Amino acid sequence: MIKHFKQLLNIRTIRGKFFILTLTLTGIPILVVSLVFSPIVLGILRTNAENQAQASVMVGNDFLDKQINDLVDLSNVILGNAEIQSILSTGSFDDYTYLQNNRKITKLMIDITNTKSYIVSYFIYDGIGNQNMRMFNYGFPIGLGGTERAQSYFRYMVNHGPMVWLEDNPLEEKTSNESSPYLYVLKLLRSTSGDDRNLGYVVLQIDKSLFFSDLKFLKPDQSSPYYIANSEGNVLFSLPEKLPSYLAQPLHKQQIKNKGVSYISKVGPRNQLGWKLIHLIETPKLYQDAQKIRNLFILLYVILAFTGWFMSYSLGNSIRKPLNKIQKYMKLPLYQQRLPVAFDPRDEVEMIGEKFVHLLSENKHLNHRVVDSEIKALQAQINPHFLYNTLESLNWLAISRKQFEISDVIGSLGKFFRITISKGKDIIPVSEEIEHIHAYMKVQHFRYKDKFDYVVEIDPEIESFLVPKFLLQPLVENALYHGLKPKGGKGTIFVSGEVKDDILIFRVTDDGVGMSQQCLTEIEQCIQSSIPSRVYGLKNVHDRVRLRFGEPFGMQITSVEGLYTTSEIILPVILPKEGVNV
Repeated sequence: MIKHFKQLLNIRTIRGKFFILTLTLTGIPILVVSLVFSPIVLGILRTNAENQAQASVMVGNDFLDKQINDLVDLSNVILGNAEIQSILSTGSFDDYTYLQNNRKITKLMIDITNTKSYIVSYFIYDGIGNQNMRMFNYGFPIGLGGTERAQSYFRYMVNHGPMVWLEDNPLEEKTSNESSPYLYVLKLLRSTSGDDRNLGYVVLQIDKSLFFSDLKFLKPDQSSPYYIANSEGNVLFSLPEKLPSYLAQPLHKQQIKNKGVSYISKVGPRNQLGWKLIHLIETPKLYQDAQKIRNLFILLYVILAFTGWFMSYSLGNSIRKPLNKIQKYMKLPLYQQRLPVAFDPRDEVEMIGEKFVHLLSENKHLNHRVVDSEIKALQAQINPHFLYNTLESLNWLAISRKQFEISDVIGSLGKFFRITISKGKDIIPVSEEIEHIHAYMKVQHFRYKDKFDYVVEIDPEIESFLVPKFLLQPLVENALYHGLKPKGGKGTIFVSGEVKDDILIFRVTDDGVGMSQQCLTEIEQCIQSSIPSRVYGLKNVHDRVRLRFGEPFGMQITSVEGLYTTSEIILPVILPKEGVNV
């Protein structure tokens, strides 16, 4: 028993750290709070709850102002649109021009309002156009006598102000006393060219449910609803939307009581449209739930903040530091995970970190072995030593018989396999890799004669840098067989290399048949997949780079069907003196 107790108090064990931290931050403060502060808490909680309810109304009111201002800004964008200004300033036009203008305005309005889902339709009235060609409409409901109503509202807008908000459709006669699910915003459109003419006006039909839906962040429910009252004190909208009638009527009262349940109301100030946001809260919910659950813990942790911070920081550091070391080490690219990380062997967490780094190092070593095995397996398939010696003999035989074209091709093949052997090295200079490409392309040029040209442009600065062997040849082969060969005519392969911000970038581009987006997506998925696929050569290059250097290094492909395909390889700069450590 005594032994286990000592382990709990041992700060060098994880159990001891958490035990002391928990005891310091919870046990002692809770005991103090229970004995000393309980008589004071209830009054403070009630005051805080009411203040919080009022604050939520103010936050909601600010958000409502923001929604209104956003819509005002949107109407100003419509006002300032040059094409709409041009159409409305034209005056009279024929039927064909009217239809064209209607299509233009429809596209413009869709583009302008596409981020505002609550705008369901619009109507633009041209105040100076032909009598029968003044209305540009996209889904806006227009009742009988709509033309006369549109004209009268144009006169009304000219006389009463640039912007009007209505609760009923201005172009339809109201047939019931039920509240409309829409708002209607009218904006006078004046000329922006300097003469300030009244060109017409736009009407935006606003879905109330969508316009006010973002107020749901206030978490309204049946016991804590919110109302938006218009300038006359009537309910414009409620959250939730369906509420008992006894809650929707007496909005002017500070307290409401129904069937033994009482409510208090918190009212925000009137906004620029004369609207007010009103919050009703069940009294039991305000004073009981908040008191017993939320505010008790808030108060408790406020008291704990000062006394617990120093202890939690000091004790937490002993756990956080070794974990931070492990985290930073994990975030390093594979090729940079070389520096030793110091851990304290007396600390349990640091011992785990030391073991973890050791496992990462072993894993990296195994990954390199896998890469080496893949390369050696690929080389073993063609037995390059035998082929190279045989080709040298054939080359001399061709020279002796004055078959110089054949000798040139055989020489290129010999050079291809000599670089393939590379004295067993896994990484070679960029210059040798480019020489490898030249040899390969000469052989293919002999086979296909004038079917293609190739251009190699390599920054001389990078020729001494080291890269994995067999890096570019699979990409060139892919460009030839899958890009140019299906094309039929003559094509070009362009190979480039450069260094940018210590990153080495190679690109192989062909002007062949390209590929569709669907085909490109399938190939990218095959390259990223761990399952062998039909793009073995490209996947082999990507996997070797990714296994050796880690993310974000590897290969990516871009293509446009019928135009071109570009394969790009990104890898870190390796200087000759660093090659042995990679």
